[in-house]
Amino acid sequence: MRAFIARLFRRFNKEIRSARFWRFFLGTVGGLATDLTVFTVLTKAGLAPGFANIISATLGLLVVYFLVTRYAFKTQHSNLKFIAFVTWYSLMILFWGGVIQLLVVNTGLPPLFAKLATIPISFGLNFAFSRVLFGNRVWDFIKSARSKNQSL
Repeated sequence: MRAFIARLFRRFNKEIRSARFWRFFLGTVGGLATDLTVFTVLTKAGLAPGFANIISATLGLLVVYFLVTRYAFKTQHSNLKFIAFVTWYSLMILFWGGVIQLLVVNTGLPPLFAKLATIPISFGLNFAFSRVLFGNRVWDFIKSARSKNQSL
Protein backbone atom coordinates (compact mmCIF):
# COMPACT_ATOMS: atom_id res chain seq x y z
CA MET A 1 0.00 0.00 0.00
CA ARG A 2 2.84 2.37 0.86
CA ALA A 3 4.44 1.78 -2.56
CA PHE A 4 1.13 2.53 -4.26
CA ILE A 5 0.74 5.82 -2.39
CA ALA A 6 4.35 6.78 -3.18
CA ARG A 7 3.79 6.00 -6.87
CA LEU A 8 0.54 7.97 -6.86
CA PHE A 9 2.29 10.93 -5.22
CA ARG A 10 5.11 10.84 -7.80
CA ARG A 11 2.53 10.73 -10.60
CA PHE A 12 0.66 13.67 -9.08
CA ASN A 13 3.87 15.71 -8.83
CA LYS A 14 4.76 14.90 -12.43
CA GLU A 15 1.30 15.87 -13.69
CA ILE A 16 1.06 19.13 -11.77
CA ARG A 17 4.39 20.26 -13.23
CA SER A 18 3.40 19.43 -16.80
CA ALA A 19 2.45 22.04 -19.38
CA ARG A 20 -0.61 19.94 -20.21
CA PHE A 21 -1.92 20.35 -16.66
CA TRP A 22 -1.53 24.12 -16.76
CA ARG A 23 -3.11 24.40 -20.22
CA PHE A 24 -6.00 22.28 -18.88
CA PHE A 25 -6.17 24.61 -15.89
CA LEU A 26 -6.34 27.71 -18.11
CA GLY A 27 -8.98 26.11 -20.35
CA THR A 28 -10.94 25.26 -17.25
CA VAL A 29 -10.63 28.85 -16.02
CA GLY A 30 -12.26 29.98 -19.28
CA GLY A 31 -15.11 27.54 -18.78
CA LEU A 32 -15.34 28.40 -15.10
CA ALA A 33 -15.58 32.13 -15.83
CA THR A 34 -18.45 31.40 -18.20
CA ASP A 35 -20.06 29.05 -15.67
CA LEU A 36 -19.80 31.40 -12.67
CA THR A 37 -21.01 34.44 -14.60
CA VAL A 38 -24.10 32.65 -15.94
CA PHE A 39 -24.72 30.96 -12.55
CA THR A 40 -24.61 34.30 -10.72
CA VAL A 41 -26.95 35.96 -13.20
CA LEU A 42 -29.45 33.07 -13.09
CA THR A 43 -29.52 32.76 -9.28
CA LYS A 44 -29.87 36.55 -8.91
CA ALA A 45 -32.80 36.29 -11.32
CA GLY A 46 -34.42 33.80 -8.93
CA LEU A 47 -33.65 30.43 -10.51
CA ALA A 48 -32.99 27.62 -8.01
CA PRO A 49 -29.24 27.03 -7.57
CA GLY A 50 -29.37 23.41 -8.74
CA PHE A 51 -31.10 24.31 -11.99
CA ALA A 52 -28.93 27.39 -12.48
CA ASN A 53 -25.89 25.13 -12.13
CA ILE A 54 -27.14 22.77 -14.84
CA ILE A 55 -27.51 25.63 -17.33
CA SER A 56 -24.34 27.51 -16.41
CA ALA A 57 -22.16 24.41 -16.17
CA THR A 58 -23.37 23.20 -19.56
CA LEU A 59 -22.28 26.45 -21.19
CA GLY A 60 -18.98 26.31 -19.33
CA LEU A 61 -18.58 22.70 -20.45
CA LEU A 62 -18.68 23.66 -24.11
CA VAL A 63 -16.05 26.34 -23.56
CA VAL A 64 -13.83 23.85 -21.70
CA TYR A 65 -14.21 21.17 -24.36
CA PHE A 66 -13.04 23.36 -27.20
CA LEU A 67 -10.18 24.93 -25.22
CA VAL A 68 -8.99 21.68 -23.67
CA THR A 69 -9.07 19.55 -26.80
CA ARG A 70 -7.15 22.10 -28.82
CA TYR A 71 -4.69 23.55 -26.32
CA ALA A 72 -4.27 21.17 -23.38
CA PHE A 73 -4.34 17.80 -25.09
CA LYS A 74 -3.65 18.99 -28.65
CA THR A 75 -6.13 16.57 -30.09
CA GLN A 76 -8.55 16.98 -32.93
CA HIS A 77 -12.28 16.95 -32.44
CA SER A 78 -13.84 13.52 -32.74
CA ASN A 79 -17.52 12.73 -32.38
CA LEU A 80 -16.86 9.75 -30.10
CA LYS A 81 -14.64 11.72 -27.74
CA PHE A 82 -17.10 14.63 -27.76
CA ILE A 83 -19.95 12.28 -26.81
CA ALA A 84 -17.85 10.71 -24.05
CA PHE A 85 -16.79 14.16 -22.81
CA VAL A 86 -20.35 15.51 -22.78
CA THR A 87 -21.69 12.34 -21.12
CA TRP A 88 -19.10 12.45 -18.32
CA TYR A 89 -19.47 16.16 -17.72
CA SER A 90 -23.27 15.98 -17.91
CA LEU A 91 -23.28 13.36 -15.17
CA MET A 92 -20.89 15.51 -13.15
CA ILE A 93 -23.03 18.61 -13.72
CA LEU A 94 -26.12 16.80 -12.46
CA PHE A 95 -24.25 15.35 -9.48
CA TRP A 96 -22.63 18.65 -8.45
CA GLY A 97 -25.90 20.52 -9.08
CA GLY A 98 -27.50 18.22 -6.50
CA VAL A 99 -24.62 18.74 -4.08
CA ILE A 100 -24.86 22.52 -4.51
CA GLN A 101 -28.61 22.47 -3.96
CA LEU A 102 -28.17 20.37 -0.79
CA LEU A 103 -25.44 22.67 0.51
CA VAL A 104 -27.60 25.76 -0.03
CA VAL A 105 -30.72 24.22 1.51
CA ASN A 106 -29.05 22.42 4.43
CA THR A 107 -26.32 24.89 5.40
CA GLY A 108 -27.70 28.23 4.28
CA LEU A 109 -24.54 28.93 2.26
CA PRO A 110 -24.99 31.50 -0.47
CA PRO A 111 -25.31 29.69 -3.82
CA LEU A 112 -22.03 31.03 -5.21
CA PHE A 113 -20.08 29.86 -2.14
CA ALA A 114 -21.67 26.43 -2.33
CA LYS A 115 -20.67 26.20 -5.99
CA LEU A 116 -17.12 27.37 -5.27
CA ALA A 117 -16.81 24.73 -2.54
CA THR A 118 -17.35 21.95 -5.09
CA ILE A 119 -14.76 23.17 -7.60
CA PRO A 120 -11.54 21.62 -6.25
CA ILE A 121 -12.93 18.10 -6.16
CA SER A 122 -14.73 18.35 -9.48
CA PHE A 123 -11.63 19.85 -11.12
CA GLY A 124 -9.46 16.93 -10.03
CA LEU A 125 -11.98 14.35 -11.22
CA ASN A 126 -12.45 16.12 -14.54
CA PHE A 127 -8.71 16.42 -15.18
CA ALA A 128 -8.22 12.71 -14.50
CA PHE A 129 -11.09 11.82 -16.83
CA SER A 130 -9.89 14.17 -19.58
CA ARG A 131 -6.37 12.81 -19.29
CA VAL A 132 -7.69 9.33 -20.01
CA LEU A 133 -10.15 10.44 -22.68
CA PHE A 134 -7.72 12.58 -24.67
CA GLY A 135 -4.65 10.43 -24.07
CA ASN A 136 -3.62 7.67 -26.44
CA ARG A 137 -3.37 4.67 -24.13
CA VAL A 138 -7.06 3.86 -23.85
CA TRP A 139 -7.75 4.47 -27.53
CA ASP A 140 -4.71 2.45 -28.63
CA PHE A 141 -5.87 -0.39 -26.37
CA ILE A 142 -9.39 -0.27 -27.86
CA LYS A 143 -8.00 -0.25 -31.41
CA SER A 144 -5.71 -3.19 -30.74
CA ALA A 145 -8.51 -5.15 -29.07
CA ARG A 146 -10.81 -4.48 -32.02
CA SER A 147 -8.17 -5.53 -34.54
CA LYS A 148 -7.48 -8.74 -32.57
CA ASN A 149 -11.20 -9.55 -32.52
CA GLN A 150 -11.52 -8.91 -36.24
CA SER A 151 -8.60 -11.21 -37.04
CA LEU A 152 -10.14 -14.10 -35.11
